[in-house]
Amino acid sequence: AIALLDQTDDSVFRKGGGRDNNERTQAYTSIIASMVRGGHINEALDVFDRMNAFDSEGRPNDVTYGVLLHYYLKKRMMKDAYDLFEHVTEKEDVSEVIFRTMISGLVRSNRPGCIARARHVFDEM
Repeated sequence: AIALLDQTDDSVFRKGGGRDNNERTQAYTSIIASMVRGGHINEALDVFDRMNAFDSEGRPNDVTYGVLLHYYLKKRMMKDAYDLFEHVTEKEDVSEVIFRTMISGLVRSNRPGCIARARHVFDEM
């Protein structure tokens, strides 16, 4: 599927639809979500890296970040989740949903230090 997307002429993807809402982003995010559900996180991260290389159309959006963040939190990969969250919040104007996902995942993890981190994330909102 990625090879097909990489070879597809940009004219196939309609422009517009608002910030972060273009067909290329939706297509790549769908592929990432499918890979994550299938347990292929390394392949999903490869696709994510490709998205980050795009200039504008096709870059990751809140849904893309949410898919990966949810996976990390669900698998209790707290360092990866926090690293992604920090990366996203430093570079992007992210929605409140990303903050709430992070807070919820940290609290549910029931790991030492995660409540304090959740409070820190809340204060960043």
